[in-house]
Amino acid sequence: MREIRNKHWFKLGLRSFEVYLNQEDRSRALVQTGYNEIASFYDSYWTQYMSALSEDMLKRLEPSTQGRCLDLTCGTGFVTQMLSEMTSGDVTGVDASEHMIAVAKKKYGDCCQFLTGDAYQFLKNQPSDHYDSITCAWGFGYLPTQIIHEIFRTLRHHGKLGIIDNSVLSNWEFVLFFLIALSEEPQALVSLLKPQFYLSTGTLVQRMRMNGFQINDSWKGKKTFPFDRKETAIEQLIRSGVSAGIIQMVEPDKTDKIIRRTGELLQRRHKLQGYIPITHRYIGAIGEKK
Repeated sequence: MREIRNKHWFKLGLRSFEVYLNQEDRSRALVQTGYNEIASFYDSYWTQYMSALSEDMLKRLEPSTQGRCLDLTCGTGFVTQMLSEMTSGDVTGVDASEHMIAVAKKKYGDCCQFLTGDAYQFLKNQPSDHYDSITCAWGFGYLPTQIIHEIFRTLRHHGKLGIIDNSVLSNWEFVLFFLIALSEEPQALVSLLKPQFYLSTGTLVQRMRMNGFQINDSWKGKKTFPFDRKETAIEQLIRSGVSAGIIQMVEPDKTDKIIRRTGELLQRRHKLQGYIPITHRYIGAIGEKK
C-alpha cells in the first residue's frame, strides 16, 4: 500500500529507540490512564458487545459453588458479578484502574469485593492454595507472563483458571494505521507500550502447561462490527478500551490529529465496502491445577 511505503518509518524507528533509551517502561501507567479515561463509557462500548463471550468462558470454566473466586483485571465488574451469581461464593475483583473499580463498586459492590491494585503484586501477596477459581477477561495481555506461576501457586488442588482475551492480531488494522499516522509525525511519540498479548490459542496453552496447568478447554474466534462512518468507528475503538495505552503514547496536543488521520486511513482502506469493520480476534483457555 502506498500509505505504508511513503511514510517516515526510519524517523519513527529512531524516535522509538530514543524514547526506549531515555524512559523507563511506562506500559502499566499508560494502560491505567487509558482505562481511567474511558471507565464511564466502557460498558456501553465494550461489555454490551462482548458479554456473551465472557459468559461463554465462565460456562466452560464451571466454577465451584460456594468457592473463593478471584477476577483479575476485573474492569467494571461484569465477570466478577457473574462469578458471584454462578457460585454464591466469596468473590473479589482486582483492577489497576481506580475509575473502573469505582464503576464496579457502584454497580456490583453489594455482592462482590473490589480492590484497586496491580494484579501481579496482589497475587504475590496471597497465600498458596487459596482460591478455587481465578478468571481474567480481556486484560491478560497487559499482565507479565510470570503471573501464570502465581495463579497456579494460589489455586487450590483442582482449582481452575479461565482466560479470554484479545490476541495480538486483534484489530491489527487500527494498530497499523495508527502507526502510519504516527510515522507522519514521529516526534509526537513520547512513550512506548509493551503489551504481552498472545499470538494464538496455542501459545497461551503452551505457557499455561509450562506452569503446571492441565488444559481442559481452549478456543478462538472473532467478532466483527460494521460502522458506516470513520467517526463512529474511532469512537468505538477509543471508548471500548481497544486503544487504551496506545493513544497515550502520543504527545497530548497531537493526539486528536493522529486519531483523525487514523480514521481517514481506515475509511480509505474500506472505501469499496462502504463500511469500516472493527474485528476483535480473541482466544480463550481453561486450565486446572492437578
